[in-house]
Amino acid sequence: MERRETRGERRDVVMVVMVVVVVMVILAGGCKSINKSDNGNSGSSNQAEVIDSLVVDSVLTVEDLTTMIRENPRNPALYAQRAALQALANRYEEAINDISLAIRLDSMNPVFFVSQAEYFMYGGQPNSAKKSLNDCLNIFKDNTEIMLKLAEIHFYLQEYTPARILLRDVNTIDDDIAQTYFLEGLILLENRDTTNAIRNLRYAIEKDPEFYAAYVSLGRVHGQQNDDLAIDYYRSALDIMPDSYEARYNLGLYLQDHNYPVEAENEYHYI
Repeated sequence: MERRETRGERRDVVMVVMVVVVVMVILAGGCKSINKSDNGNSGSSNQAEVIDSLVVDSVLTVEDLTTMIRENPRNPALYAQRAALQALANRYEEAINDISLAIRLDSMNPVFFVSQAEYFMYGGQPNSAKKSLNDCLNIFKDNTEIMLKLAEIHFYLQEYTPARILLRDVNTIDDDIAQTYFLEGLILLENRDTTNAIRNLRYAIEKDPEFYAAYVSLGRVHGQQNDDLAIDYYRSALDIMPDSYEARYNLGLYLQDHNYPVEAENEYHYI
């Protein structure tokens, strides 16, 4: 019998990803405000450039940023960068304090609200996370990035109705955002509507062919159905992220369970 992830395991994995993404966005973008004309939706295709920027900029330490803040205490980007590093070190209270200072200095930057919400989530304060994003939506009423982040939080808390309402509203504003279909697909999977879930996940990769998480999700779904399409989706995910432990291990496991021993051994050897 296939092992099913517990809600706690899923939450822990998701929260780690959320914090890492915040660091990459802050370090790559210098905490610039989201351009309202594109609602801040840069898409996952920019991931390579973001990672490159992270490698260059992550030489800064918390101590370095503290020194820089002393010299320039009214620069909100410095507090946001220090908050991200605090979160990576599991110091969530300090991260929340720093990002709150960044918001106090620049309340018109929606990226800061997204960061604050994610630190609240990782620090076990989901209601504060939702309040942060709802406050932001009062300022940026049609910002689809904020709406999608709030929908994500509702999803991870298994609050599917408000999540779907937000996704519907996002689609009304812009029906070309891959993340909308991805989240809808995940909600449908949670509610055992596999057929429509697959349809939405495929829409997600049609909108964004570099959407790694959608390929992995499709691999899992088809794997559960003993459908060799799982192999194609996992390999597509690995084309995007060749060093992904998740996709390669899942591929190896599927190959092992479906009588491809040599191919499975190759994947495990790579890991």
